[in-house]
Amino acid sequence: MDERGRDLIRGVVAVVCKDGRILSIRRPDAIELGGRWCFPGGAVEQGESQAEALVREVREEVGLDVEAVEKLWEWSPPEGGLILYWWSTRLIDPDQPLQLNPREAAEAIWATPHELRALDGILTNDIEFLDHVEATAPHIDSVNPSSSTITRRTFVAAGAATAASAVLGRRAIAGAAPGADDAPIPRRPNTMPIESTIGVIQTRPASLKLDDWQKEDAKRYADHGKRLAMLDPAFDRAFFEHVETRYIDYVRGLLDQAGRRKIDLVLLPEAMLVVSRNLSRRHRDKFIELCRWSNKAWFDAIQPIAKKYGMIIASCLYQVDDAGNITNDGVLTDGSGSLGVYHKVHLPGWHDQDGTEVTNFVPGDAYPVFETRIGKVGFLICYDIDFPEAATCLALNGAEAILHPTVGYNFPDEEEQVAEARLRTRATDNHCVVACAMPGAGPVRENGCSAIVDHRGTVVAAAGKSREAIIQARVTLGGPRMRYWGELASNARDTFPRKRRPDTYGVIVEKQPPAFPKGKHKWGRYYLYEPDVGLP
Repeated sequence: MDERGRDLIRGVVAVVCKDGRILSIRRPDAIELGGRWCFPGGAVEQGESQAEALVREVREEVGLDVEAVEKLWEWSPPEGGLILYWWSTRLIDPDQPLQLNPREAAEAIWATPHELRALDGILTNDIEFLDHVEATAPHIDSVNPSSSTITRRTFVAAGAATAASAVLGRRAIAGAAPGADDAPIPRRPNTMPIESTIGVIQTRPASLKLDDWQKEDAKRYADHGKRLAMLDPAFDRAFFEHVETRYIDYVRGLLDQAGRRKIDLVLLPEAMLVVSRNLSRRHRDKFIELCRWSNKAWFDAIQPIAKKYGMIIASCLYQVDDAGNITNDGVLTDGSGSLGVYHKVHLPGWHDQDGTEVTNFVPGDAYPVFETRIGKVGFLICYDIDFPEAATCLALNGAEAILHPTVGYNFPDEEEQVAEARLRTRATDNHCVVACAMPGAGPVRENGCSAIVDHRGTVVAAAGKSREAIIQARVTLGGPRMRYWGELASNARDTFPRKRRPDTYGVIVEKQPPAFPKGKHKWGRYYLYEPDVGLP
């Protein structure tokens, strides 16, 4: 029992050394924290000593016979109920081969502490363990090969909840409760690369919120479709501002929930504000006026939340510059203000159809990458994601995460599996995390399915076809992505760019490559953009 009278769970973590290297295993994808690297270990069973549990767990997971030597590190959460012990070990037979239990270890590696720090997906707390040992043993990189042990160091460290989850097969222990409403939430120091939490908010679309509000107050929201349409004689500016303000308050409430979850960066869907319902050339001046009003209301609302929680908010909305050019933008905001703006490059729609982006917006012409405290991020908005060249440009510019706000995938010739496959392919091809935010599913449009994909192409969080959701995942931006070719391991972030053949890619930037459609389009141009883009 612990001091609160609860059953005390004990766990052991094995530090197994050989020839100056430490053993780490990758957890199978199907179990808790699947795909992550950690040291072998597990729970101490009833009647076992820590040493006995250590010997048993190492034998069960990797087939090695070891002797438990000394306890190196112990930790317990503030709420009690659990205690973990890191132990040094000695191999009984240094030549004994590994025999991995596929239920416990999908892969194993012997690595120096320096190599372990570069390992893709290693648990943060094993790195913290190495940091503490290194602080008291400067020559840890040359672990004594004759004894196959790490020299004993005694220390107490904070924060091994993630390791506890891996070792004991339980969910990570919850963090401390948030502070007072007006108190900033403490954040981990900025050491790169770091493990951070990326979140996605799948908002309830404005149309569905209007349906909800009409049920509450049918009189006030009567004929809301006409009263919000700028081209309709019944358009009501005061009603528009009321609806936009109320919808911003709704989204702000979701952002507050995300902040309380200690999400570091949160992404919202494309064009979520009510003003997006009114895209048209026929009332351009009024549209610009309402865009500017809505955007000011939006940033005034979210700035205090970003500051309170130390959270980066990635919005997508229509913006207007001083010359009156309208762009579809991704905007990063934190407590100090704007961190960067991306202008959507690929604009969908047709020149002979009003209400489309290509007839109303000015396209961007670059793929900027923005430095944030969690890593380097860039945007691809909706249609942008269809073009693999755009994702490649972001990656070559240094992006470690691609933020993909969209209004959803509703094309009749495209199954949702194709959309998911596209996100996973963009992630793995470019060694980037991809976060996708869509509006929630409605009675007509089959949206939803917001997701976060890690740089291995694994969907690590998904919202499904819910109408509203907040999803999140722990990711490490900028860390290596290890690939194995036989006995050799390499970091794909380094080797992949060096294996490119840009000397063979010229056809990609040809304006009329061999397979380009013959002749001009019926609108009199080869490319379906306005002439000022610079294409024929």
